[in-house]
Amino acid sequence: GTSNFVGLNNSRGIAITTISGTTYGYIINNGSNSVTRCNVNIATGIFTNCATNLSSNLNGPRGIDIYTTLNGTVNAYIANRSGTSVTICSINTSGNLTGCSVTSGGTAGFNAPEEIHLKNF
Repeated sequence: GTSNFVGLNNSRGIAITTISGTTYGYIINNGSNSVTRCNVNIATGIFTNCATNLSSNLNGPRGIDIYTTLNGTVNAYIANRSGTSVTICSINTSGNLTGCSVTSGGTAGFNAPEEIHLKNF
């Protein structure tokens, strides 16, 4: 039911990943500059235990993707349209977004990014 979705505000994007055997959904909230994390039941697709997981280093977030590096580090990449930037966070073994930093894309820069999609090779 919708009562599981605490803190959603003008939601714009979602990414799902499994960490340490638990599947999480990360929902971007453009209206409140935050990310809501939920547990996802992989058998039913139902989201539960939703709560705000990140509410800093975001400026008009619109898109999210999750990328696992070759050494197993899991990162979330969040496109900030209003901030013309991307926020990069590690995801720890409890599924929490941690150690977030903001990048403007270097010399070329970003121009109001709306989406972000990364591919594991």
